[in-house]
Amino acid sequence: MNDRVLPGQQLNASDRSIADSYDLYYGSGLYDGRYPRPNPATYRSVLRLARNAARILDFGAGSGRYALPILQATGAFVCAYDISADACGALEGRAAAARADAVRLLITPDLEAARSAGPYDLVLSLFGVLSHIETTGGRIDALRSMRSMLTVQGRLLLTVPNAVRRFPLHTASAQHTSEAASETAVRACLRRYYPSARQVTYHHDIENAQRPFPYYLYSRRQLASDLATAGFALELLEADSILPERRLVRTPALAPADDVLRVLLPSWAGYGLRATCRVGPPWLLTARPSRAWRRLVSGSLTVWILDN
Repeated sequence: MNDRVLPGQQLNASDRSIADSYDLYYGSGLYDGRYPRPNPATYRSVLRLARNAARILDFGAGSGRYALPILQATGAFVCAYDISADACGALEGRAAAARADAVRLLITPDLEAARSAGPYDLVLSLFGVLSHIETTGGRIDALRSMRSMLTVQGRLLLTVPNAVRRFPLHTASAQHTSEAASETAVRACLRRYYPSARQVTYHHDIENAQRPFPYYLYSRRQLASDLATAGFALELLEADSILPERRLVRTPALAPADDVLRVLLPSWAGYGLRATCRVGPPWLLTARPSRAWRRLVSGSLTVWILDN
């Protein structure tokens, strides 16, 4: 396995804080206990896109929930990039235990090392990696960085939390409520409480302390806008899953039921949103809706039942 670059290089204060939180999250074993395996539907999408990919980048790979199964299921070279040194260390241990092909695997917390190993035919950024970047500009920069590491015919597979479903009782932070000074108080209040795209902060109890994790909840419109701004053409936008991720990955027997629900319900009902994109201006392609509009009232009722 390739030597890792020393962590902490070229990280701003916000990134360093997130990296520190995730060092504790992975180091405590809490993350792997909560999410022990890939999301089944997302993993199928990964394998479908990986069929013709010689080089794959897992951007925000964590402890290898996707990177290691992909390495074992394909003949591709896989670069697992994550700013958390503990996550990289955990993946190295898992790869060694699985006797993974070290020639085809690069694990690094250094973005330039990941870039040097490219370009890539497929870039993955899964389970809300993008949403842990606090600012709009930071998220756009991250997307542009991913775009710059793709081949001309490359694809990006991205999943983000859906604002309609995730943390419905979490309001937006006051400093993120409005960036426009002219916005009325009524509109600002609605934006703060309505389940639209918004920044929230949630907490995990790790080593007897509450650790904050910033999280940007996406709407379909905001996700499409950010992707277009970063130079991606959106090919497909669909629900990542309908059932909550933690429940789904800890109980594999639920996967068939989730598959049925994803067929019956529109993408806005998803626990997360999954986007398949290609490099290019957005006018080249029009995103195909993942499902036609279904019965709005019954769909909303089903989502409420699943979340309660």
